[in-house]
Amino acid sequence: MCKVTVILTTYNRREFLEEALSSILRQTFSDFRLIIWDNGSTIDLSDIIAKYDDKRVRYIKEEQNHAYKTEFISRIFDACETEYFLWTFDDDFWEERLLEKEVEAIERDADIAAVSCNAKIVDRYGRELDYLFPPREEDVMFERYAFIRNYMSRSIHVKFTTGAMLIRNRYLKQLDCSFFDLFESLQGDTYWHMKLNEMGKLAVLKEALYHHRVYAKGEMTVQATANHAAIFDAVLTSVPLLRKYCPKEECDAFELKMNNMRGAAHKSTALKSVMLKKTDGKLDDIEAEYRDKLFCRGFCANDYNRIEILLRIQYLRALFSGCRKKYDIVTAKCDAEDLGEKTREIFTALLPEFEFRGFLLDEDILSDRAALSRDSYYVIASKDRCNDCAGRLDEEGFKVLEDYIWGLGIY
Repeated sequence: MCKVTVILTTYNRREFLEEALSSILRQTFSDFRLIIWDNGSTIDLSDIIAKYDDKRVRYIKEEQNHAYKTEFISRIFDACETEYFLWTFDDDFWEERLLEKEVEAIERDADIAAVSCNAKIVDRYGRELDYLFPPREEDVMFERYAFIRNYMSRSIHVKFTTGAMLIRNRYLKQLDCSFFDLFESLQGDTYWHMKLNEMGKLAVLKEALYHHRVYAKGEMTVQATANHAAIFDAVLTSVPLLRKYCPKEECDAFELKMNNMRGAAHKSTALKSVMLKKTDGKLDDIEAEYRDKLFCRGFCANDYNRIEILLRIQYLRALFSGCRKKYDIVTAKCDAEDLGEKTREIFTALLPEFEFRGFLLDEDILSDRAALSRDSYYVIASKDRCNDCAGRLDEEGFKVLEDYIWGLGIY
């Protein structure tokens, strides 16, 4: 039995497939099997596949194209019978030491659920444009729950390269693939990363060992349009909450704007010509580019902040769905009745899976941790006053959700 299962899904991309396959098969680490999973291509790929006479290669052809939903993803995950799993894509390609470096990293610690790396963004012709995230001087290790907190706060600008993510199989088997149905158009892969971090550590290598291809035409641009339409759908489901904390006139105007923009997102073709923009040799923020085109001049920063917060709430809700979690609110003495009570009210409204346990004062925790429980989650109700407390809780390995929900206070 080999050590790694690599699955490459492909659909009608003849022009990139050979480069992707060659980059995988020339890896310095060779103890893997490669499954080429053809997701119902209508273009003949047999001549390309025939070039690879390698006993490690297996070809699977679907009769029709399948959406990335529970049934299809489950079959991909179930195909892994080795210690590690990596799912990659037909329009990207690898550096030759990607598997070697990632296997070496994941085997340093049995509690690491997955390892990824930085990536270089390249254009249709393989020309380098930028990095997925700014190069770092050292690798990043996220302890359990730390990536979730980082994603919510954006305190460390590090992303996971999904097509380069090496996953330990015992964690893979615990994933519920239905999250792809929940978040098909809302960054489902990010939710996947969060679920893995709930189970174990995640590591990100500083080296850019993966080449992620973006180009002006094709499915990626169309998917981006769908993403924003789904974002408006998610936001509108949370409008009733806003009505608890915002003036009626402001809520009415916000709901009308979101409805109008959702309609525009479903109909708009403006994004199809927007993908990359190089400025001074750097790749502009793609999300910002889409946002500017779709939201137009009438979309203000405060609206976008609301969407960010509501989406984070959606992630938290799905992350803990079906699991009754107890939580304590950590706050400063002077804020206990105001900020603490409001935070509890928001959690109760948005996350019915959470059961409020009580309030803890930050000064008490700093002097005596006896009251803490590893069965409880901790919400930091006032980050400015509780940073030291949050840091110490984190050092002790307690599960801190911090004050991201409290971000609703911007309303």
